[in-house]
Amino acid sequence: MGIEVKNCPELRMGGMRYVGPYGSPGMIENWGKMHKWMAEHNLAKGVQMIGLYWDDPAQVPADQCRMDAGFILPEGFSEDSHTDIQYQSVPSGTYAVLSEDVAMNSEGFQAAWGKLYQWIHQQGHQTVQAVNYELYPELDCDSSENKTTMRVDIHAPVVPAG
Repeated sequence: MGIEVKNCPELRMGGMRYVGPYGSPGMIENWGKMHKWMAEHNLAKGVQMIGLYWDDPAQVPADQCRMDAGFILPEGFSEDSHTDIQYQSVPSGTYAVLSEDVAMNSEGFQAAWGKLYQWIHQQGHQTVQAVNYELYPELDCDSSENKTTMRVDIHAPVVPAG
């Protein structure tokens, strides 16, 4: 666990959009809808979950912040046969990545994001205006209930110092 700069590959994902304050009950409800959809389509186990965060809440009004809850498309998944969710690619690139066990509440995630951005600035890296994302390496739809912490890899796009 820690923070490092990595070159990350492009990811293809399916998911559901939420617009509103990050960490709000509406965002949590969107995750619930995504989990339900995945369970109904036999994707509840062994599929990598991902959350995309498109807007900086310090610059965008909270009620306009966009977040996509979803999953990395598994091999053999057909987008054409599942048209009730959105698909998109997360671009490859250079990201500062924090890997940490985080409390499963708004405060825990806010603290982790704050730690990552503090590290980025302390190292002299420059942030890039692009999507930030969270990967949940040990989480699938069936494993999220009754947990108080979870492993998360938070990705923030950067231009490394120097």
